[in-house]
Amino acid sequence: MNSILPFFRRKKIGLALGGGAILGMCHIGVLQALDELKIPISSISGTSAGSLVGVLYASDISPSQLKRIALSTHWGLLAKPSLPRRGIFSTEPMEEFLKKYLDTLHIEDLKIPFSAIAVDVVEGKEIIFHEGYIPTAIRSSCAVPGIFRPIEQGEMLLIDGGIMDNVPVAPVQHLGAELIIAVSITPGFNTWKPKNTPELILKSFLLAQLSNTKREMSHADIIIDIDTKKISPVDFRSSEELIEMGYHIAMGILKDNPLIP
Repeated sequence: MNSILPFFRRKKIGLALGGGAILGMCHIGVLQALDELKIPISSISGTSAGSLVGVLYASDISPSQLKRIALSTHWGLLAKPSLPRRGIFSTEPMEEFLKKYLDTLHIEDLKIPFSAIAVDVVEGKEIIFHEGYIPTAIRSSCAVPGIFRPIEQGEMLLIDGGIMDNVPVAPVQHLGAELIIAVSITPGFNTWKPKNTPELILKSFLLAQLSNTKREMSHADIIIDIDTKKISPVDFRSSEELIEMGYHIAMGILKDNPLIP
C-alpha cells in the first residue's frame, strides 16, 4: 500500500455482529454495503444471529449468496420442537443447515478469522469460540435460554452469548482488528407485543441484554445501530425488508466515512 496514505488506511478492519433473532437479517444488508464500498474485513465476531450470518460470510459466501440463502430459510431448517427439557425447541437442524453451505466445519479453517460468543451457565462465564467445530459454536451462540435447548460440551452448558456480550467488540479486537465496525440490532420494544410463550421469553431476553449492548458498542470505532421498529424478530416473511434496511442504514454511515480506507 502507498506509504503516503494516512496510517488509519492501513488498519485491519474487524466486524462485530450482534444478536436479534430474525432481525439479524439486517447484517446481510450491512455486508452488502461493505462489499459494494469495497471495504475489506479482516476478522469477524458474532453473537447469536450475528454468529450465524458472520460464519457464513467468513467462509467466503458472498452477500448476494447470503441473501438468496436467507430468502429461502424458515424455522424448520434451524430448529424443531423438542421435549421440554431445558428448552422448547432443539437447534439440531441448524447443524445440517451449516453443513449444506460451509466448505469447512472448523473455525480455524475459515477464510476470515472468526469467533462466536456463548455463555456457560454452569460457571456463569463468557465462552469465545475461536477454533473448533462450527455447528457446536453457532448452536451454542444461538441458544436463547428457555426457547432453545442449551448445548452440552463436557461440563459446560452453553447458551446464547447475548446475555453477557451481545455485540462482541473485544473478541474481534483479539483477532487482530485495529478499527472495529459494530452492528447492533434494536427491536421495536414499544411496538412488538409477544403473542405466545417463546415470544415472551425472547422479548424478556432482548430487554435484559440492552445494558451490555450499549457498553460493548461504546468501544467500537464505527457504530451501526439499526432500529427495526415494528418488525417482529420471529417472522421470516420480513427477511427482505430487514436486509434492505441494513443495507441503507450501513451505506449512510459507511459511505465517505473518514475512518474507512
